[in-house]
Amino acid sequence: MDTPPTKGGAPSVSNTVSGAAKVAVANAGIEIHDPNHINAPYDFSVQSNAASVTIKWGDGSDNESSFMVYRRDIAGNWQARNSVPTTNRTGSGHYSWIDTDHAVSGQCYRVAAVGVETAYTSEACTVRPDPANFPQSPPTGAKTWFGLSFRNDGAAWLQDASSGLALSYQNQTFGIDLGLSAGTPSEVKLERQGNAPGPLMAGEKVALRVWGTGWLKYGVQTWGVDLQPSDTPVYEWVVAGQSAPGTTLDGQDFALWNTATQDYLVRGHQTWGVGLNWYSKTQQPTPTAPPPSGFRSFVAFNCTSGSRPLEMWVLDESANTGWVDKGRLEPQWSGTSCPATGQPFTFTPVSGHFYLVEGIDLDAPGCANEVGIGCDKSDSTFQGSTKGGIDTVTIG
Repeated sequence: MDTPPTKGGAPSVSNTVSGAAKVAVANAGIEIHDPNHINAPYDFSVQSNAASVTIKWGDGSDNESSFMVYRRDIAGNWQARNSVPTTNRTGSGHYSWIDTDHAVSGQCYRVAAVGVETAYTSEACTVRPDPANFPQSPPTGAKTWFGLSFRNDGAAWLQDASSGLALSYQNQTFGIDLGLSAGTPSEVKLERQGNAPGPLMAGEKVALRVWGTGWLKYGVQTWGVDLQPSDTPVYEWVVAGQSAPGTTLDGQDFALWNTATQDYLVRGHQTWGVGLNWYSKTQQPTPTAPPPSGFRSFVAFNCTSGSRPLEMWVLDESANTGWVDKGRLEPQWSGTSCPATGQPFTFTPVSGHFYLVEGIDLDAPGCANEVGIGCDKSDSTFQGSTKGGIDTVTIG
């Protein structure tokens, strides 16, 4: 990083001093000040969010006329983006500019102090963490690729992380001419949108070419994976890494997001052609959860013939506490309709306990206060569950 010039120090002399005098002055340790010299800005940084990139820098000179912010365009050429006036406050003046244009995924900048001379900062690049453009956290099952990390042009490779097989040309009877080969054949060309130098960053858009096949793009196929070749680069692939957008991959496994189909390219079974598929098609649908066993409530209606009342008894088989008399359930007939009147019998079980509920016809001969000896009109067994439904029984 550039550092601010040191203020103060030995007095300077004019740059009109003769050659012999310059040697003597230099030997004496006295600085010869060149009024045309401009120091590059220092403390240069870029900070990105989903909406914009903020470029910041410090003033390294007191004789520049302005600052110019440059950014690489989609072809990788430097373009002047904004001119910023100077306050000529060496070492203490700090400046910033916010860029909201995001035509290029990998945004690279440098700042120049402009005067009689022009002094540039080094280059700094970033990727905006914008979930509208690509997923910020790919699922683990989609991060199945490695390679491409340090190449911008020429031969590279793209390998499946689990098998080590590399994407390469292979003549196919059906579908696109791709295959997966053992080893690390250098058959893939990576081209970054914007053509910036340096390591590839997570979140950048790239075009991928397989030698012998062409540039890869999404396209419907009758057989095999929906990929088609193109004669020209197609920047519809986003490299999504383990780390935050804008950080270099540095050999990490990564996912390949396709902006045309809004899905990840992964290894996957195909009856015809290369063993590639889209991530969403390799995922089994989540099965419907079975209904929880047991009931949160038990409800009984008395519709026995003869319109006689029932005595309701409950046995908690899990607690082993014996039969408990829960009271009388009156008949609920109204003319020829049942249930039509009165309140049903309602019981709330303990979750996880098993129960037996009986309705006893006490008015039947020999059935006074008898349980389970032929006087019962209803037997119900169930398990209690706070997540279950309502077990509704009509007796009669």
